[in-house]
Amino acid sequence: MSLGRDQASVDEAASEIEYYMQNLPLVGRVSAALLALISCIVICLLCLAAYYMDPISYVDAIWEGFRQMAVIGAALLAITLFTVAITGRLSKANHVILASHLTALVMMSLIYHFYYANQGGFFFTEIIGYQLIHTLLVLLLFLWWAAFASVRALEYWDIPALGLWPAIYLAYLMWRGSLDGGYIYPFLDPTLLGREVVALVMIATVLGYCVVAGFIVLLTRFLAR
Repeated sequence: MSLGRDQASVDEAASEIEYYMQNLPLVGRVSAALLALISCIVICLLCLAAYYMDPISYVDAIWEGFRQMAVIGAALLAITLFTVAITGRLSKANHVILASHLTALVMMSLIYHFYYANQGGFFFTEIIGYQLIHTLLVLLLFLWWAAFASVRALEYWDIPALGLWPAIYLAYLMWRGSLDGGYIYPFLDPTLLGREVVALVMIATVLGYCVVAGFIVLLTRFLAR
């Protein structure tokens, strides 16, 4: 009886995995690889800007570049999309990871276009890199998601998981800043605003991500109709 129950549990788990699994057509795999390639170009451009703006080594430029959410997000997105392109399958975990990155891209795009874009002072490769990730990549990934993601993959209880990535990044950003005093975002600089204000901004940022994540889940559920 025990073996029968165990086998039934294994079969149920396998059935659930297969339910959420999405097998991609060739065009989905190729387009995923192209999106991953664009992400890699973004990383190179933004790290190159750090190299030319300050007299530092390539290694230091990469380390400085990976202070930005755009660079870290592009790297994680490239890894995920290359994995999807190679395997040709979208698991439940990959759906959540990609939806989390899509959420981050939408939020970063809003912040960039409504806050940073008009401030000027960007290096040439920064302008190209930011336009690629905050305009082109977010639109292409959104279209890719609508075309190839499984409409059954996301549930409303996945929303907190989609907001986990920005929370982790904010903790990382504060840790990097505590080491060298460098805070690349003025609205997250405790030396300018104070820790209490920055804490409130961080909470508001994570809540904003959850709102965008809710929209993405709602859209995905709508496509399931």
